[in-house]
Amino acid sequence: MQFTFAHNNLNVLDLEKSLAFYKEALGLVEVRRHENDALPWSIWGMAAPRIFWS
Repeated sequence: MQFTFAHNNLNVLDLEKSLAFYKEALGLVEVRRHENDALPWSIWGMAAPRIFWS
């Protein structure tokens, strides 16, 4: 069976610790970042190294 995992949202308390986990333990890389000073949150995109978003 083949499937595609397109999107998931996770809210975290410690962003730096979470990014370190996804990078070190799961091998993901940051591919997108959206920050807006007017908003209380940031949007970060992570992907497997062979999959990059435009």
